[in-house]
Order: sequence, then C-alpha cells, then structure tokens
Amino acid sequence: MEITWYCSILSLGNYFTVLPGALYDYFGVQYSILLYAIGYSLFTLGLILSFPPYNYQLFISLRYVICFGIGQASSIGVCTVLGANEGVLGHTHRGKIIGFLMASYSFGGILYTGIYTHFFTSALFNYFYFLMFNTILFSILGFICLKPSLYAGQGLYPQLLHNPMPNITGFHLLQQERFWYLFFTIFFGIGSSLFIMTNMAFIVQSFNGNSLHVPYV
Repeated sequence: MEITWYCSILSLGNYFTVLPGALYDYFGVQYSILLYAIGYSLFTLGLILSFPPYNYQLFISLRYVICFGIGQASSIGVCTVLGANEGVLGHTHRGKIIGFLMASYSFGGILYTGIYTHFFTSALFNYFYFLMFNTILFSILGFICLKPSLYAGQGLYPQLLHNPMPNITGFHLLQQERFWYLFFTIFFGIGSSLFIMTNMAFIVQSFNGNSLHVPYV
C-alpha cells in the first residue's frame, strides 16, 4: 500500500503540469531548464536523506512532499522541451515533432528502467546519484541548445499577422467552451488509460505475474 501511495504521488506531481507550464511561461526556456536541474537534484537528494543510513526525521516526514516535488521538477523539464520545440518546424510538422518528443519521453522510461535493472539493482542510492548527475549534464546541454520557439505571427504563421489570436489565461480561460471540451476529452480519454498504465505493474503482481517483467511494465 505504501509503494502505491508513493507511485501515486509521483504520478500526480509528474502529470499535474499546471504550475510547471506557468513557470515555463514566466521564466522562459533557459531559466526553466536551470530550475528543472536544481529542483530535481535537490528533491532527489532529500529523498536519499530520508532513507537509511541517513534517516533524517525532517525528510522522512516530508517524503510524500518530496515525491510530489520530484514529479513537478520532471514536469518542468517536459514542458520546457515541448514548449521550446512546439512549432519550430512549421505548422505542417507540429504534430510530428510533439509526437516524436512524447515518444522519446516514453522510451526514456524504458531505457532508464533497463539501466537500473542491470546496473543498480543492489545500489539504489548510486542510481539516485546517477540520475542527479544525468539531469545536470543534460540540463546543461539543453541550456545551450534549446531556444524559444517562434510565436504565432512572427514567421511561422504570417497569415496571423493581421488577425492575431488573443492570449486567454486565468479566469477568462475557464469561461471558454473550447477549454472545457478539451479538458473533459483529456480528463476521461487520457486519464482512464493513464490509470491503467500507471498501475499495470501492480496488476501484473496481483495476478502472480513474473516479477522480472514488472520493472519494464
């Protein structure tokens, strides 16, 4: 039960991307990448300090908060990469680029699961340190390589120069019918499948499945 709660809190932080998206809009690409690197590293370090042999009581009591923070920090990285690449190659290729990036995000989970299974099964802390170093390394690469995407009407969509689309945010966004169409479509369509995917490992275990398959599930 405790493992399920931790996984649920991590998933909540990872997929509740409202705050990470707002931070990306406020800080931009480069500073969001730095925020991702710092946040993920600090929260991961806090998680390490909450387990033996450290057992710092403060971090133990905040373990759920730390898990949520790790998920939120990860979401900042995802929002930054998607936001920086959205529309870069034009309107025609927008879906392909976003689809490829999401596929890379999913494939990364498989890759790092395999790395943990083959190299860090008996050295969990070393795996956490590896993730921290990996995050910092790729964040530096992202800071150098990622650039803000062009906004509509600044070269990608010249037809919108004379009829720019308004920026609708905050409470006014909640008054738009289109927002609620999109919200409920994603809430029920993607949310239901996400529930199955994030709990598949526990479903396999409950039916006495092969435990070797669980990490890859």
